[in-house]
Amino acid sequence: SLVVVLILGLLFPGGRNPLSPKPGWLKKTQALVLMIVALVLVVGSFQEFRGDLKIASGRRHFARGKMKHAVVQLEQGLDQMIWPGQSHLYLGLAQTAFGQPEKAEINYQISLNNRPSFEAHLALAESALNKRNFSVAESHLEVVRNCRPVLGFIHQENFLRGLMLVRQGRLDSAREVFLQLLREDPNQHRALLGLGYLET
Repeated sequence: SLVVVLILGLLFPGGRNPLSPKPGWLKKTQALVLMIVALVLVVGSFQEFRGDLKIASGRRHFARGKMKHAVVQLEQGLDQMIWPGQSHLYLGLAQTAFGQPEKAEINYQISLNNRPSFEAHLALAESALNKRNFSVAESHLEVVRNCRPVLGFIHQENFLRGLMLVRQGRLDSAREVFLQLLREDPNQHRALLGLGYLET
């Protein structure tokens, strides 16, 4: 290719046979390699910076409830990111809110593979519940419960367990889960909604 020709031209000027290099060729080679590495790092850093800006914009839209804009910005940012962190999780949450559950589940799984978190397990559990895949949902909920995370995650896990009981038709057990959640924290609005659903 043209790149190979240019590199050989720099290493072996004047058409000299590369199989019989003169003294000093090694230093020239090392310098060229360093230049290429530096160029790659500069380009990569600039791309990562642009990706960071897109991700930050996407998270701001997400916080404001503008899910359509959040999805666009997060997708563009992830295309440019080398180390995405939890950005796939935010994109999945935005896609869920925007009515793209299949895409969201893919991003939840990527987030879990890249950077395991309770949020990813809970999101995948809820996604599985929506498809009535109770065994998969249970496996994610068990991870959260067994790790004994902070109370907020325990409350989310308990709510999803109550939701699973509703989907399984075990309404009395679900009611008890929601009531217990409200006894522990009266601000658990999803539990209150769950109780309202059971009373209708």
